Amino acid sequence: MPLVCLAALAYGCGLAAATLRPALAPLAAAVALLAGVFGWRHLQGTARASSPVAAAMLFAVGIVAALDVRARDRSCAAQAASDAPVRVLVTDSVVSGTSVTGMADLPGGCSVRARVAVREGSAPAGSWVAARGAVTVLRRYGRTSLRIDDAAVAPLPQRDWRAAWRASAARTIERRFGEDAPMVLALVVAAQGEIPRELRDQFADAGLVHALSISGLHVGVVAAALEMLALLARAPTRAAAVAGGLGAGFYVLLLGAPPPATRAVVMLGALLASRLLQRPTSPWAVLAVGVTVPLLADPRAIANIGWQLSAAGMATLVAAGSVRRRWLKPSLRGWRLALASALLASLAATVGTAPIVAWHFGRVSAIGPVANLFATPIV
Repeated sequence: MPLVCLAALAYGCGLAAATLRPALAPLAAAVALLAGVFGWRHLQGTARASSPVAAAMLFAVGIVAALDVRARDRSCAAQAASDAPVRVLVTDSVVSGTSVTGMADLPGGCSVRARVAVREGSAPAGSWVAARGAVTVLRRYGRTSLRIDDAAVAPLPQRDWRAAWRASAARTIERRFGEDAPMVLALVVAAQGEIPRELRDQFADAGLVHALSISGLHVGVVAAALEMLALLARAPTRAAAVAGGLGAGFYVLLLGAPPPATRAVVMLGALLASRLLQRPTSPWAVLAVGVTVPLLADPRAIANIGWQLSAAGMATLVAAGSVRRRWLKPSLRGWRLALASALLASLAATVGTAPIVAWHFGRVSAIGPVANLFATPIV
């Protein structure tokens, strides 16, 4: 295993330990450090003697980072519970009698998700509003969010250009796709709030819930399409590849850099750099960099179901690729190899994400490996 994988795993496990069980975080850190010292003594004199100690320290760093974010969120949320209005960047149009979602900008530099039940007021999607109402602080899996009930909403002069672009795109999608708009909104602008619960449950039953989150497949399609367009415009091969990567990165920024898409575009950038520099690298190392960057940008991403499904699914796909090279490729050819590879990848992704789906949705799909064979090309 590349050392960068060990580092990513240790840091992520530290974040997860402090996020899910904060009370046990000091004990977990102490056990990790003791295990690191024991491993160092066991490997003393070898090239990897320092690896256990480094992993234990990164585990502890992950715990400290998660506890720090948790403490700041609690402090900021306590201030939000006062009578002062809360600044919220709304993702939907504000209309009296409806509920809208957004990101609340709290004193102390915190930004948390918010749901606002609007009693009066209006504002266009993608704008900042001041919401005054009954504030309830919610905490789940280490993440803090707000619910503002019976809110009076007043628009503020500021607007976020990315949110405004997404709102404009959403209006176009709703106008053109009608009843199918919720699915298109999820697959194009990462707006999953409009998907009916019944439809989401059907995707979970079929083992396809990961397809609703913009991740590697979607980012790869965007990058490949832009690269093809650049090649058709007679751009040099290297310039076309760079254009595809930069275009995919800009697309992810427009979406607000959700953790699964960020993971995908970072991996794409690492692979592109390896390709341009002609320096082959381990797929495990590329995966480690991809899954770690969102966690470094925001430790709260460890509790994001999209990031969890993306990281677990990609890890199993990398493992399936190793099995394919060692066992399938030497013995199979042509369509048999293609079919066996697709089945292996689908089975691996389903099995790898099954515990996460079971935890969040309370179910596991037995038909997932077969369903993914048909659904992935359609998506």
